[in-house]
Amino acid sequence: MINLKNEMIRAYGLNLELKSFGDNEARNNVFLGEGKDKSFIVKLEDVNKLEQVELSIYVATNLLKSSLVSSSRYVKTKDGENFHVIEDKVLTVQKKEDLISIKFETKEDFKVIGEVIGEFHLLLSNMNIKGLKKSDFYKDFMWGKVPLAQSHKRLEEIEIFYKKYTPNYELLTKGVVHNDLNLNNIFFVGEKYFLIDFEFLKESPMISDLGVLALELWDYKKGNQDYIDKLNYLLEGYEKKIELSQYDKDKIVNFSLRYLFSDENWYNYWSFNGNQAVRELIPIIREKQNLLLKIIS
Repeated sequence: MINLKNEMIRAYGLNLELKSFGDNEARNNVFLGEGKDKSFIVKLEDVNKLEQVELSIYVATNLLKSSLVSSSRYVKTKDGENFHVIEDKVLTVQKKEDLISIKFETKEDFKVIGEVIGEFHLLLSNMNIKGLKKSDFYKDFMWGKVPLAQSHKRLEEIEIFYKKYTPNYELLTKGVVHNDLNLNNIFFVGEKYFLIDFEFLKESPMISDLGVLALELWDYKKGNQDYIDKLNYLLEGYEKKIELSQYDKDKIVNFSLRYLFSDENWYNYWSFNGNQAVRELIPIIREKQNLLLKIIS
């Protein structure tokens, strides 16, 4: 069994008090490490995720070069490495940042976050990342056993959506995207926007990230116009960095819907496996789907 405290001293020269950190009770793999005057985030990942860990470190390190965005600052070991392998685990140490949640109060706030994502996509494109999985509009979210918790009738309805509204990927602007760009992965630190969690990077249409973010910012109780307005603000900021075609812009809502159908599949799956708390969220997901379907139909 790994003595994490001793490994921290041996590999990093850091004598820290460690305690569980964040919402990770099941895995218990993320810790807050506190020293005399500094705090760190300590993570243990399975060694079979080493490539993902290395990719996250590479991306985070390159983001630090931007004047607009930032990311985790990894602490090097005594040997000058960004990670330390112990038995079947990979240990990483990051400086703990004073993160601030982003608030959206004016249309300028939405434009700025659009520009941030454009800058992020540009930086990813310049990193020359190879070997990433390629996005598929249907297969990305209809794989494995997750959809099987749905009724047969509902699966048919979802498949009809994909057949009818899958965009022509050949006409879309493609590159490297975050692939999980929700507001739990974007913060503010100092004068920069702070992005995290890069293990799901994928080659995909750029607008797939915008489709997720538009959903995050949308107040569905205000109806379709709130989605349209906020999406347009996002686009105005985004196109300060990356120009999109009209076809790109017209298909963002399709990607928002794709994520909503994915959410529905997962909520049904979790509910089927004993998490009844998520079942009450399914009607909200369906309501959002119907609202956005009115935009594209």
